[in-house]
Amino acid sequence: MSDLKQRLVAVSLDVIAEHGLEALSMREVARRADVSHQAPYKHFADREAVLAAVTAEGFRRLAAALVKSGAKKRDPWEKVLALGEVYVSFAISNPDLFRLMYRTGLIDPKQHPDCAASVAASINAFNDRVSVVIRQLVDVDDPDLSIVFWSMAHGLANLLIEGRLARAGRDSPRDQKHTMQEVVDALRRVLARWRR
Repeated sequence: MSDLKQRLVAVSLDVIAEHGLEALSMREVARRADVSHQAPYKHFADREAVLAAVTAEGFRRLAAALVKSGAKKRDPWEKVLALGEVYVSFAISNPDLFRLMYRTGLIDPKQHPDCAASVAASINAFNDRVSVVIRQLVDVDDPDLSIVFWSMAHGLANLLIEGRLARAGRDSPRDQKHTMQEVVDALRRVLARWRR
């Protein structure tokens, strides 16, 4: 990726973080990057292409964080907890980017294969790590179980970034950690059924 293209993606990430997705325009990206209004079009055909590049970068960052999570943990449940905590923490730290990453209809994956590849790599990083732990715990190779945990972590992330748990008084960092532990405990109960 060229230096200018990287800068345009970085500026786009900043705009989204500071003002939300609706504030992102080719003109604003050019202004903030201190380039002509036409310069972004040398790298991106349109706003959708910028969104695809930003989404790809978001998923690359999430995948990198997931790969690092739990690396030093020995206990399988601690590894699962670390994965969930990293996932939720990423969402809380990057709420508008997280919403963009999982929003459908803005980006055509057929037109943006780099974006589609980053999405797949991130999802695989999460599911592969959960599947390994599940195999250690119950000696079952069932991809649906990792999807169960992903759904739980994703649901918790969305509840937090949309402020739904704040209304219930459960949005402090301590509460978030406790709630993630409850999610892992729920997964533990689901896995217990597979052992029978």
